[in-house]
Amino acid sequence: MVRSVNAREDTARPRAGPIFAPHALVEPIEARLLPALPLLASAWISGPGFGLGLLRLRLCRPGLASLAATSWMRVGMVTSGAMFPGNVLPTSFLDWVIWNPLFHAVDQARGLAFVNYAPRHSLGWLVHVFASEALLVGAVACHGRIVNKQWT
Repeated sequence: MVRSVNAREDTARPRAGPIFAPHALVEPIEARLLPALPLLASAWISGPGFGLGLLRLRLCRPGLASLAATSWMRVGMVTSGAMFPGNVLPTSFLDWVIWNPLFHAVDQARGLAFVNYAPRHSLGWLVHVFASEALLVGAVACHGRIVNKQWT
């Protein structure tokens, strides 16, 4: 029996298409969730940091803080990348979502969790930098609020 050079029995992967659904029902999909946890934790930590900044803004401009929080939630959900992989986006739409650190977190976590996905348009370090900066700015803003209360 003659074998081709490209035939590998141990790394047979299913092709995408009409046979994917029956294959996914019969065999489990391989996902590694543990490597993706630091990115998801950084994305979660950026939320309280941003919320602390909005809490400080609420003292000065309550209407603007409410509008900013609502806008951030609605726009962030559409541009988070949770509904579509970043590799399949056209360049015209990629320009609209690349500013969102949650897009980078979801895309990088998807690349770490699934074997057949390699993120090309997102950066993992950007999530950690944004999370630490958001938490730092939020903590400084709330600390300023505490100091202002003590002086009055």
